[in-house]
Amino acid sequence: MFSIKNNFKYGFTLIEMLLVVASIAILALIVLRAVNPIKHFADIRNTGRYTDVNTILNAIYQYEIDNNGMTPDTRENGGESIPMGIYNPNINIELQDPLEICRTGAESCAGLVDLSNLTFHKKYLIAMPVDLLYNLGDNVKGPNGTGYYIVRDAQNSNRITVIAGRTEIFPTTFLTSLINMSL
Repeated sequence: MFSIKNNFKYGFTLIEMLLVVASIAILALIVLRAVNPIKHFADIRNTGRYTDVNTILNAIYQYEIDNNGMTPDTRENGGESIPMGIYNPNINIELQDPLEICRTGAESCAGLVDLSNLTFHKKYLIAMPVDLLYNLGDNVKGPNGTGYYIVRDAQNSNRITVIAGRTEIFPTTFLTSLINMSL
C-alpha cells in the first residue's frame, strides 16, 4: 500500500503579506492626497470669511446710501471711527492701519471700530459676523472683536476696505468698495 504525503501548505508567505500591506498603504496615501480634508475644510472656512467680509461691506454701503454718505461708525461704547490708512496684504495686519471691528453686544469697544449702527433695529445686519476660528489660538486681542478689520483708504477717502485677518491656506481675504460720498 502506498501512502501519499500531502506536501502542500496553506496560507500566505511573508512576502505576499508585505506586498498586500504596502499596496493598501500606497492606495490610502493616494486617496488622502487627492481628497485632502484639511485643505477642503480650510477652503470652506475661507469661503465663509469672504461672505462675511462682503456682507459687512454691503451693509456699510446700504447705510451710507440711506444716511447721505455718513459712515456707520460710532464712538459710543468706547469705539473708534474707521481709521484712515493703507492696507497691504503682504504685511501682517497687526502692523498696519486697519482696526478690528467690534462684536454685536460687546461690553466695550475700546480700541475697536464700533459699527453698531448697522445692527441697530436689525435693519442692515442682524449681528456683526464673527470669524469661525477667532476665539481659537493665541492671536486673539480680546473677547469683543470679530476677527474682521476695516480701513478707509488714505489716498481715496471714498474707498473702504474690510479684511478677514485670519484666513487659511491662501492670502488674506479682503474686499474694497468705492463709495460715492456725494449722494
